[in-house]
Amino acid sequence: MDRFDAEWLCPDLREHWQLRLIRDAAQQSSAKVYVLSAKDQTQVAIPLSLQEAQTLKYFTGDRTLAAIQTLCEQELNDVPPNWVMQMVQKLIAQGVLQLDTSSETPANPQPRGSLKATVQWLPHPDRPHSLLLRNPDNLEQIELDQEWRSLIEQLGHRSPQDLVIEYEVDPQELRALYGGLAQAEMLVDIPKPVSRKRKWTPLKLLSFRCPLLNPDPWLNQHYHHFLWMRSPWFGRVLAIGLVASVVVMLDQLAAILHEGQVLWQFWDSSLLLPFVLLIALVIAIHELGHAFTLKAYGGTVPHMGILFMMLIPIAYTDSNDAYQLPQHRRAMVFGAGILVQAVLAAIGFWVWLVSGDGTWVHTASYLLMAAATFTLALNFNPLASYDGYYLLTALTGINNLRPQSFQLYQAWFKGKPAPAEPRDRPVLAIYAPFALAYSLLVMGSVLLLVVYWCLIHIPIFAGTLFLGWLFYFCFWPEPQ
Repeated sequence: MDRFDAEWLCPDLREHWQLRLIRDAAQQSSAKVYVLSAKDQTQVAIPLSLQEAQTLKYFTGDRTLAAIQTLCEQELNDVPPNWVMQMVQKLIAQGVLQLDTSSETPANPQPRGSLKATVQWLPHPDRPHSLLLRNPDNLEQIELDQEWRSLIEQLGHRSPQDLVIEYEVDPQELRALYGGLAQAEMLVDIPKPVSRKRKWTPLKLLSFRCPLLNPDPWLNQHYHHFLWMRSPWFGRVLAIGLVASVVVMLDQLAAILHEGQVLWQFWDSSLLLPFVLLIALVIAIHELGHAFTLKAYGGTVPHMGILFMMLIPIAYTDSNDAYQLPQHRRAMVFGAGILVQAVLAAIGFWVWLVSGDGTWVHTASYLLMAAATFTLALNFNPLASYDGYYLLTALTGINNLRPQSFQLYQAWFKGKPAPAEPRDRPVLAIYAPFALAYSLLVMGSVLLLVVYWCLIHIPIFAGTLFLGWLFYFCFWPEPQ
């Protein structure tokens, strides 16, 4: 049996049924055949396909058939629209499931506040003494030390006071654990805490997200077309091509800068619109690089959308499921977008180099090279919340690098023990001052530019807006 085959059965089925993996020795094939049989040997063994075996883990008693169908379409390949109904009919016909003809709603077998049956305990991909607690419904994950597992499995079954005494934990730590599990929607009948509404400030315009679509079903259908890119020969060819591109670009740097001056003098601001559109195209392809790489490693991409940075719209991909992957694969997921931008910059450069002066191809390829290089330089910065930061977290193995670095200094200033592991403290100690200086520099520069422009061009209107907002912020009641 494969390592995780036994876990495919939900707890209710696992009590009376067993799932076995068999292979036909007569067939020279690695195809897997699963058999579901009753533990008391009173039922005939039921053959199952791989997809049917994987579908069984969703029959937990707290999901509708429509919810199970959605999960199957997201995580399994080529699932028909009536897949779950067919599965239910088969299990009913074989006596595995029974129709509930009572009019009463069955009581939830799990007590309030206990861990949901669907939540998964996964071994940490990099740290042998840690575990990942993963909610497959929203892909939220929490990293915990292994000694927390037995306590968490007692939540809802024992009172908090008993848990504090038995496991000798600080009540504040237990309260924080409850809050984190509730925030990740991992507890039965405990809703996600609603964030307190606060008054609007202009800082909210700096960054906010608008999810647009769930690309996972489409990725499931198409990601296998790009698996050849993971081959060693493609990696070697790509590395040689990018190195050659950098060498030739440095050799042609004077010509590249001169071309930019000529284009700007000839076209002036009319180049801004195509340049911005090319930036949007580069970022969209960049995000697909993240999505396809994560999908190739077995992850889930729940949504893609538009991220507004200072009211500038750019595409984004939810790649949080990469945190369940080993460190090197996580780095590949976060670095895939940077690699895509480098390839697009190289393509634009070579087309510009070989195309004739004065043609639209020559101009368009130069703009593509400039857009990809500009976004690459911006995105590679590890001091902001871009791919360079997430790549650094993957390479160092320190999740939440930025907040952990500030927490380290807070603990030092208060004279408390450092919360981070000893091996992580040098990285955190170096990162925090640079991140703080960068944030102050960027925020201060943007603020000064906005204030200066407003004072020069619209002083009366800007002053009226500021006074109106100040009155609202100081005297208007807090939102409920």
